[in-house]
Amino acid sequence: LQEAGTLAADVGDAVGLAYARELLGLVAARLGDEEEATAHWAEAQLRYEQLHDDDGQARCLLHRATVLMAADPARARELLTDSVALRGDRPGVGAALAHARLAELTRDGRTWERHRQLAREALAPWQDRLEQPEEVTALLEDLTN
Repeated sequence: LQEAGTLAADVGDAVGLAYARELLGLVAARLGDEEEATAHWAEAQLRYEQLHDDDGQARCLLHRATVLMAADPARARELLTDSVALRGDRPGVGAALAHARLAELTRDGRTWERHRQLAREALAPWQDRLEQPEEVTALLEDLTN
């Protein structure tokens, strides 16, 4: 991924560079280096912003929020709220995850249920399919419990 990022930078592929940074953040997070992961996602988010890629920015905000939920729930809530705002009403797994995580951080029952409902609505395109991606199935099960 580092080579892909370097190559993307060398040939002027801004999208490729942003995506490489996003993926490097995921690898760093999996390896337990949240500081490095956050740095990659912050850089990727800025690059996506320059490209006017709202979905890319929203993903990076979601990633950053996920690693902050335990240590800094208030900041995580801000990032998730920004992620949701960038996605608008478009359905998708990312939107569903952002709302599900906002529900986890919410203590108010009405707001908690509203985020869970919005998460279910974001997954609507997959709910009637015979086969669903594993993460969709798991999230739907979590949201119905």
